[in-house]
Amino acid sequence: SEIVRAYEETKPKAIIVEGQGSISHPAYVCGTRAIINAAMPSGIVMMHAPARKTRSFRRDVVAWPMPTVEEEIEWLQFYTRTAGKGKVLALGINHENMTKDEVEETVRTYEARYGLPTADPLWHGCGKFVARIQGML
Repeated sequence: SEIVRAYEETKPKAIIVEGQGSISHPAYVCGTRAIINAAMPSGIVMMHAPARKTRSFRRDVVAWPMPTVEEEIEWLQFYTRTAGKGKVLALGINHENMTKDEVEETVRTYEARYGLPTADPLWHGCGKFVARIQGML
């Protein structure tokens, strides 16, 4: 209701809605889909942990493999087609278990491979994401 109130009172050009977990994550998929359905996003900044090989959820029971960046993008864009017109606009790097050099190389690789602005928001800030969103307005 706060988002609706903000929209009605100020008519912002953009509303940022925080996500909760990956669309492919076995524990958080319902929350993620609910947020996408409710928000009907025009764009998504997708976070990815390149060094993580298995899901951190219940590793004591099963080691679910992490999907590739391509798979996550495909799944998000497939799902958001029914809940809006969202597409992945940028990639955020979770630097868990990565050195700064590995993060920098990953940023260069992802930008070249996917053609999307890429950054570690904790180490690089969110300037690339903001610029991409502003470019949509």
